[in-house]
Amino acid sequence: MGGLLFDGMQYYANKTYDLQIIDRFGTGDTFATGLIHGLTQQWRHDRTIGFAIAAASLKHTIPGDLALMTEEDINTILQGHTSGHVER
Repeated sequence: MGGLLFDGMQYYANKTYDLQIIDRFGTGDTFATGLIHGLTQQWRHDRTIGFAIAAASLKHTIPGDLALMTEEDINTILQGHTSGHVER
């Protein structure tokens, strides 16, 4: 999974994720929510698109329409913890 952000002058991309899809429902909404969150926090564009991609990728692994995750969960993905094991 990957994505792009275009600010009118430049494209921004970030890491892509290979994943096993459990449920596709809600992933587009989750991507958009991650993007809006980053923009409203006034993060750099590369961080914003990375956050949105990580959020949508994580949502692919959660059954159902709701993205039951926290900002901390998404930041864990961004830090490279993608094994699926519980982090303590």
